[in-house]
Amino acid sequence: MTDQDRRIGKPPHTRPMREVSQPIRPDRSSVPIGDKAAPQPADVASARIGETVAAGVQTGASQPVRLVVAGRIAPKGSRTLGVRRDGSRYSRPASPHEHDWTEAVAVEARVARSQVGTLPPPYLVWLGFRFAAPARPSHTWPSRLDIDKAARAVLDGLVRGGLLEDDRHVVTLVAQKRWAAATGDECVHIVVSHEEPAA
Repeated sequence: MTDQDRRIGKPPHTRPMREVSQPIRPDRSSVPIGDKAAPQPADVASARIGETVAAGVQTGASQPVRLVVAGRIAPKGSRTLGVRRDGSRYSRPASPHEHDWTEAVAVEARVARSQVGTLPPPYLVWLGFRFAAPARPSHTWPSRLDIDKAARAVLDGLVRGGLLEDDRHVVTLVAQKRWAAATGDECVHIVVSHEEPAA
């Protein structure tokens, strides 16, 4: 800056500010969700977590499919062994609700498949389990069922319903257990998408 510039109050030379481009987030307002309504307000935050995971934890994630399945959540994996009167041995699911719960997931998966087809592998899956709170819970968080066995039952239902080819192609799995809203039913919120893992 010259002495003449200082006398007339000319501001010092500054570099123009660089414009920072903001990432464009895909519009997910038209995400297919089967014949169920979108998550209720109490679960919106958790559902958005699932969308965020599906949208960009790994590059290559596709637009997610969302499902809400209501019913008694049951585990899959545990077996009860027994001996018949003739001495032969048998095994059966430890939970009497396993078949009904897995089939309920499969029914919703078939509805979604009728709209979007079977998703190509590999998969990203987010599961938000909502448990009905007992009158006197032993903890301030849901402690019923092992979360890995609860997730196994849901994945089995998604495969049975044809939305996924096989659960061995799931490369990212995120699951959480929370209490259902005071007036809400026991259910699971599901977010599924195709994902190409980063190298």
